[in-house]
Amino acid sequence: MSALLTADWFQLDSYYRKFDLYTMVWEMDEGLENMIVSGAPYGGPIAVVRDRKQFVRIMTTSKPVITIYNCVGTVISKILWNSGALVHMGWSDGEQLLCIQESGDVLIYDMFGAYQRTFSLGQEVRDTKVCKAQLFPNPHGVGLAVITTT
Repeated sequence: MSALLTADWFQLDSYYRKFDLYTMVWEMDEGLENMIVSGAPYGGPIAVVRDRKQFVRIMTTSKPVITIYNCVGTVISKILWNSGALVHMGWSDGEQLLCIQESGDVLIYDMFGAYQRTFSLGQEVRDTKVCKAQLFPNPHGVGLAVITTT
């Protein structure tokens, strides 16, 4: 009987147990392999948008739609993306969605999809174009690092 109690335990440096708290309720037309997915820290909202670098047949508008789900998978809001090429998106520790464009502009939305503000990474980044971006935690909130094409 003790073997059954520990059947779902895994050993790292110490034992831990993994168990499901609930089942996700979201329904997607496509699998996550064709999506850019960004989950907020601490079990917050999840932002999902179709990866435009993946070639998939689309049935709706050609403009991307960023869908924001809660942690269970219920839709909170949708953002019709009317801006430039989206390179990366991620969440601040205050649950703001940061959308980094190829031009170096960063658009900030709240978790309900309401636009907050935009800031630019400067003319040099605008001229050379962002090819990769990454958000990272730091003691003052969140940091942003980008790699440009040159």
